[in-house]
Amino acid sequence: MALNVLVQTDILASFGQSVGIGKEADVYEGQTPKDEVVAIKIHRLGRTSFRQTKRLRTYTADKHHLSWLYASRLAAEKEYEALETLYPLKVAVPKPYGQNRHIVVMSNIVGDDLFTIKELPRADKIFDTILKNIEQSYQKAQIIHGDLSEFNIIINPKLKPLIIDWPQWVSAAHPNALFYLERDVTNICNFFEKKYGILSNPQFLVKKITKN
Repeated sequence: MALNVLVQTDILASFGQSVGIGKEADVYEGQTPKDEVVAIKIHRLGRTSFRQTKRLRTYTADKHHLSWLYASRLAAEKEYEALETLYPLKVAVPKPYGQNRHIVVMSNIVGDDLFTIKELPRADKIFDTILKNIEQSYQKAQIIHGDLSEFNIIINPKLKPLIIDWPQWVSAAHPNALFYLERDVTNICNFFEKKYGILSNPQFLVKKITKN
């Protein structure tokens, strides 16, 4: 039904092959009426382990008796909200095209997952760019990814990072905002130090991000 609505509203024209299957979403290739290739992300949050998922996700923590489909719809709505806010601010996120129920349509994601790349030219520059995007998201939109790591950063063929998977974002006004921001920054710092020997101070970087 959600796909039909996206077709009827001229967001999608065709539905293609699977390009990725994760624990909480499946991604397919699609095409718009203007022949643009897009990614179709179908959230299926916690379908196989719903109780555990509800414990881990802040946006379902205060909801009771949720079905996996309703929780997936909340995840899709939340992710689309983040993309709609961040993309115009030139934060490195996919371009949002549309959303209905538990499906989000976004620009095609081209590149490799950061954690899979064996050799990364200009790793220090990419590290700085990722941190700059965290800072822009926080300072311009008061949005914190909330689950950022090497597993949801794509490096495109031009060595530009793209930050994906935003359904768990939190506002800078969230009571635990600093915890989530520190965790995001620390995850990135730890990865680049361990794999590329780039030393940094997560606490200093968080202070820099939140200084305004």
